[in-house]
Amino acid sequence: MADLFEQGGAVVWLNNGALVPLGKTNLAEIIRTNIVIKCLKEEGPIWKREFLPLEINDRTIATLLREPKENGGLIGRVPQLQYVLAYSAQYCNAA
Repeated sequence: MADLFEQGGAVVWLNNGALVPLGKTNLAEIIRTNIVIKCLKEEGPIWKREFLPLEINDRTIATLLREPKENGGLIGRVPQLQYVLAYSAQYCNAA
């Protein structure tokens, strides 16, 4: 699962302990590794399920990165980093 947050009007990704600005390349990889399509494949008399990574085009990725929620973008759909940090400070770091 990818940890995505909104920070200053952009989407960032928590990756290996660092907040990384979300771009075309890393968003495409996140989608490929976290979202799959379930297919059925007939092999003789037996049906098997197969999971294929979701591949999306550059236009869809651009929409996800740049457009507001109302137009299909990620901004407004992922938690705002400032609220996650405030919640974490209040509830998660208490000894």
